[in-house]
Amino acid sequence: DADLQKQEPVYTNGGILSNDPTSLGNVLATGKNRIFFSDGADQDIVRFSQPLAEGYGLEVAPELMVRLDPFGGAVRALHVMDDNTVVFRDYAIYSFNGAGPLPNGDITNSGFSNPELITSDVGCVDPSSIVLTAVGLMFNSTKGIYLLDRSRSVTYIGAPVELYNSQTIRRATVMPNRSQVVFLTDSGKTLLFDFLFGQWSTFT
Repeated sequence: DADLQKQEPVYTNGGILSNDPTSLGNVLATGKNRIFFSDGADQDIVRFSQPLAEGYGLEVAPELMVRLDPFGGAVRALHVMDDNTVVFRDYAIYSFNGAGPLPNGDITNSGFSNPELITSDVGCVDPSSIVLTAVGLMFNSTKGIYLLDRSRSVTYIGAPVELYNSQTIRRATVMPNRSQVVFLTDSGKTLLFDFLFGQWSTFT
């Protein structure tokens, strides 16, 4: 009780945004000391939490959101790579960067940039296929496996394994102490990509 009396009587002191219920979608990611998530009612919105802090529960406010261009379909996945928050839609990829607003919502000296369209002809249809490697994010699309590198360029790397495009990727994992990614499938061949040499093989 004595310790509780030393804490703030109201968390909104200093103009901190009020915690209120927000629409929660089925896509979630962590990064930048925040949680990012899709909006269950509006597919053109990505919401985010206040900075996470020890001793505090998750804090969200309706004002904490980024609005996307309507183009690209539903939000399928979110991922944080370096300073960029990457938004994968059905057939488009967006990204925004920055540290985010202050707890009071002030974006004068901080905040997130406006979402930028990275590509308009490929997205991610298989969120479980997304994996962060030393060279960037690899992901599966309707056209095969692509790489979004750290300069935000998109390259098709899956041409040698197009024969397996009909398989469903259940998980993508970077192998410990190796420059290799394993794409685990539920039928057929499990694929391995060596991103140091740019070579594909099947994996047992």
